[in-house]
Amino acid sequence: MNKNVTFNYICLLEEIQFWEVMKNTYPSQDLGTIQINGFSLSTLSLMHQRIISQFKERLRHEDFELLPDHYYHPDVDPEVKLVTDYLMQLYQSFADKNIEETVKAIRWLVSYQITYEFWNTPIVRIKEVTDHSDINNKEKPWWKRSPASWFGR
Repeated sequence: MNKNVTFNYICLLEEIQFWEVMKNTYPSQDLGTIQINGFSLSTLSLMHQRIISQFKERLRHEDFELLPDHYYHPDVDPEVKLVTDYLMQLYQSFADKNIEETVKAIRWLVSYQITYEFWNTPIVRIKEVTDHSDINNKEKPWWKRSPASWFGR
């Protein structure tokens, strides 16, 4: 997957003021009571933020470009689509105040992240070894010692 294109879309999505869009879309309704396709606005807001944060975290790793560009989610879209298409659709649906399309894009992107295991799982960072004090240790490693010493003899 192309890091630069994805990064640009994530930056656009970060600029969205979710609750401002919702207030403008539903000006006379109590936002706490609105359900769209079974999701409360609070849940959609959290999913929106998590999509962004998970992609940002994944972008920091060299394995990002190994993720597939395309994905298929038959419950949301009958066609195979580019991930960047759905990132752009999410952005555009907010701009158009088309909340049905917003939910569709959120569901698709969450499913993508679940499938490729970065929705629920934090990325484990391998810490570089900075303590090299054991290099000067003169003792031989266990496999270079005589077999009798392996068992403390």
